[in-house]
Amino acid sequence: MIGIIIGLAGPRLIARAFRHGLEWALRRQLATAEELQVRVGPVEPRDMLNGVFHDLKVSGLNFTTINGLRYRRLEFESRRLQVDPVKLLISKEVIWRAMDQSRLVVEIDEMALNTWLRQEYPEWEPEIDFLEDELRLRGRFNFGFGEVAFTSVGPLASNDEGLVFQPETLDIAGINLPKRWLDKLKESVGGLKIPLRIPFPLSLRSITIRPETLLVIWE
Repeated sequence: MIGIIIGLAGPRLIARAFRHGLEWALRRQLATAEELQVRVGPVEPRDMLNGVFHDLKVSGLNFTTINGLRYRRLEFESRRLQVDPVKLLISKEVIWRAMDQSRLVVEIDEMALNTWLRQEYPEWEPEIDFLEDELRLRGRFNFGFGEVAFTSVGPLASNDEGLVFQPETLDIAGINLPKRWLDKLKESVGGLKIPLRIPFPLSLRSITIRPETLLVIWE
């Protein structure tokens, strides 16, 4: 079908339509981002038949996801990626098929994460501090003797839905509680998830936590 369209409209016109179609579709998907930039390398007629693009670069600031979490910075680069050419040309949909040498970077600041956590888990009254390679979580929880304020420190782990807090210490009223209390906390607070599902066939490369900044990279 794509070959017929190219033959009727001409390769240069269709190449321009492909390139602009990808840019338009990405801008629509990232419409909440500020200072959004989308750059695509030259498109050759032979690439259009397979929906192949080269040297894609996308960047933006303060992007709010469908889950309401705000990224301070978003960057995506791909040396070569393949999409469904018919879907892109006809309906302006980006259906990813494959990509090579690609990298996605997401940066989240402490204030944005706390805003999202308080909306998502109001019963815990959570507040997060970014430390070096781990988080400090403060909140309220019922351990069986009434609701009390607690502090817990631990790293982030990843799963299919995003990132999950992994508490390793538990402190109540200045007292470090034993493991059985920590296990009880893990049953609930261990379910504290940060949704970072991505629409790309990439693997998580690193999670870096620094004061006030969380940086996640997929490749």
